[in-house]
Amino acid sequence: MDLRISAELWKPLSDFDKGKIEGIMLASKVMEHGDKIIPDESIPASATKDVKTFGLGIPILDDAVKAACQAACAAAAASAAGSCSGLAPVAAAACYALAGAAHEECRRRC
Repeated sequence: MDLRISAELWKPLSDFDKGKIEGIMLASKVMEHGDKIIPDESIPASATKDVKTFGLGIPILDDAVKAACQAACAAAAASAAGSCSGLAPVAAAACYALAGAAHEECRRRC
């Protein structure tokens, strides 16, 4: 899976911060080994998702399996966001954006 993030947020980060963020994404299961983080020039830094909720208000769906999948996506993204809060502000912003991108990709695959 490719996770796209604003190049404006990602490129300035040190390799150390990028590694910490990738570790957070792997540990919270929003990303798997072999997945790629892709800096994307077409995504503005201001296009980050709401990192406080990650869409946790999942509507009632006819398909219970899809609802369970989407709930798991939201839980993993929320876990990642919680871990992001311990990073320096610039790294945290990139971490939150990546967690949001992973959440959206996960939900898309449900």
